Amino acid sequence: MTRLGYIACTLAASVLAQEAEPTAEDCPFLKVFERNDAGQWQVKAEHMPLSDLPQISFTDVDCQALQDWVADQEAEMQLQDEKWAEAWTTYQDAITQPWNDFLDLAGDLSHKFVSEGMKTDAEVVQFISENTFVDGKSLSEIYPAIADFLTEYRSASDNLSEDTFNFDAFRMTPRNL
Repeated sequence: MTRLGYIACTLAASVLAQEAEPTAEDCPFLKVFERNDAGQWQVKAEHMPLSDLPQISFTDVDCQALQDWVADQEAEMQLQDEKWAEAWTTYQDAITQPWNDFLDLAGDLSHKFVSEGMKTDAEVVQFISENTFVDGKSLSEIYPAIADFLTEYRSASDNLSEDTFNFDAFRMTPRNL
């Protein structure tokens, strides 16, 4: 129920709760509304001039003209759907190759970033192990396993697989468009 409807009902209830029968002069609500035969409130007929409404007849309809109109509307909608499909295909064609090229570059840059980072890490570990001394001996002399670790680590950085940074899942293909 709308706020206006609630106010009207409350007003009507308060009018009916009075002991004396109110008149339209006493209550603005009664100037516009009256009870119908079912006891429901409705707008008074004088506020709804039916004579001003157009008379509607469905016997004047030309069935063929109506069917032609419906067919024209369906054809227009079909044409609109085709235009949207074409627009989407054009959009996909325009962005697919640049996006996939970006993913190729992102994969290459990620591979290079990690590979170079691993080489830098190895150089830092080597520098620290050769230039940090305990009782006159470098850490690399005390812990010869550092050299073995660095050899394996450098090998791992040189042998990073291209698949390590595979962005194929993000590619625009007919499978994921």
